[in-house]
Formats: sequence, structure tokens, C-alpha cells
Amino acid sequence: TGPLEMHLKSIAWAFLVPVCISAATVTVKPEDFGALGNGKSDDTVAIASALDSCASLPDDTECRLVFDSSYLSGPIVLKRSKTTLEVNGHLAMLPRRKYCKINSCSEPLHSSFISNDAGDCETLADEYHTCMSDVKIVGEGTISSTNPWQWWPCKYTNCWRPNLLGFNSIKNVEITGVTFKDAPNHNIRMVSCVSSRLHDFVITAPYISPNTDG
Repeated sequence: TGPLEMHLKSIAWAFLVPVCISAATVTVKPEDFGALGNGKSDDTVAIASALDSCASLPDDTECRLVFDSSYLSGPIVLKRSKTTLEVNGHLAMLPRRKYCKINSCSEPLHSSFISNDAGDCETLADEYHTCMSDVKIVGEGTISSTNPWQWWPCKYTNCWRPNLLGFNSIKNVEITGVTFKDAPNHNIRMVSCVSSRLHDFVITAPYISPNTDG
């Protein structure tokens, strides 16, 4: 091996090392999977397909799903660690009747509009049981119900009402910037989550909201 070849190998190694140790981010949009984003059409399938594409990424890659327009959707389920929902537009639940056709309101599969799948779970040293990590809800947009009056009867008949966001057994959750509005039930419900940072976000519950206590 001559001096020139050794020098070229050294240069190649110098450029390769940072690439190997840096974390990648892949950005996707619901429109990439057929969403119309017009605030009127049902974009449930497109959003689910976008999240399925995130699930196929390498474990060390962050998937950033960006909502820049207005979307109507049934339940949204995060399926992997290192997932960020960046809501800059309006992400809204389908009206109650359509929502309950997708997620039966008599025996709901998902208790929240936005939730997480359990995934692979582990027990940390402090005995917390976590199944996902590094999940973020960020942006300057709004997450809300649609036609909040439709959920009001359930306050009196005790029929089921979904939370806007419900996370379970996640390590490192961050929620910032977004506005939660007109939640049918809880705005945010977190169970067994570790090292969570919730800051600089807004909860709006005017008199028409079905839930005004948190």
C-alpha cells in the first residue's frame, strides 16, 4: 500500500464516521399516501399508511409525519419509537357517527383519537414498564374533535367518549406548541409514561366542549 492510497483511505474514513454515528430523520406527509387535506374528506387510510411507512424504517431513524393542511381522521395509532407528529394545520376527528363506524363506540378498540401501540416492552431499572420511546407531538396547529355538540349526550347517558390524546408506557414524550380543542373526554391522558416534557401548548375548552375539566 502506497502513501497516496493510505491517505485516500484516511480521507474516506473521516467522511464515513460521522455518517455512521448520526441519526437520520425521514419526513413524510399524508398527501404522499393519498390524503386530500381539505378538511372535508376522510383521510384515515392515508394517515394510517403514512404511519405504516414509518414502522418499516430502521430503529435508529426518526419518522416525522407533517400535517400542514386540514385533515379528518379516525383513530391515529403510533406504532414505533422515534415518531414525531408535527401538526401545523388542523388535525380533527371525524364527526361522531363516522368515527364510531371505524372505532366502535360500544366496544372501542382505541380509547383515544391519537394513541400508541404497545410495541416491544421492557422494564427499566426504576421498575417502570415502557413499550416505546422518543415520541413527540409538536407544531403550531390544532388537534380537535369535530362538531363537539355530538358528544354531549354521552355526558348524561354515560356512553363512551374518546380522549384527544392517550399515551401508554412511553419513555421520553414531548408535547409542545400545539392546541388541543373541544375534547370529547380528556384532552391528554398519559399512563405509565417516563421522562415526559409537556410545555408551551394550549388547551381550549369553551362552553360547547363536551369536556371542560382537563
